[in-house]
Amino acid sequence: MTNTDVFCFGNPNTKFYKVPKGIYHLKRVLKEVVSGVGDYGNKMGIPTVNGVIYFDDDYMTNPLIYCGSMRIVPKDKIKKKVNSGNLILIIGGKTGKDGIHGATFSSMLGARDLNLYKSVTDCGAGGLSSAVGELGEEIGCVSEVVM
Repeated sequence: MTNTDVFCFGNPNTKFYKVPKGIYHLKRVLKEVVSGVGDYGNKMGIPTVNGVIYFDDDYMTNPLIYCGSMRIVPKDKIKKKVNSGNLILIIGGKTGKDGIHGATFSSMLGARDLNLYKSVTDCGAGGLSSAVGELGEEIGCVSEVVM
């Protein structure tokens, strides 16, 4: 498994007086983003194999951060089929300042090879509503809290 990232920022050499009011200077934003992404990836133990930093003034007030993980998966494990009666589980442990360590969980226990799940998705920027919505897109889902 490997990580990749693309950072799109405004020009970090912009003079402080030219940065719009209410916006952090780009050097601070760049430092914090790199630190946050590094903290997350390092805690997961997944190497970052490539990355890009792109600077353009269009990103001064709205930087874009694209991060992803890649893994080679056997052909017989890539079916994404959700059936009525399947459970949606949120599993894992704390990683960095965010995340639930789900990728490491499934790798450590060999859950994929034991066919313990039918389909997986991530909880990226869309969070649980996006992930659950993706899994239940065709057949719907019902929420129950089990502790």
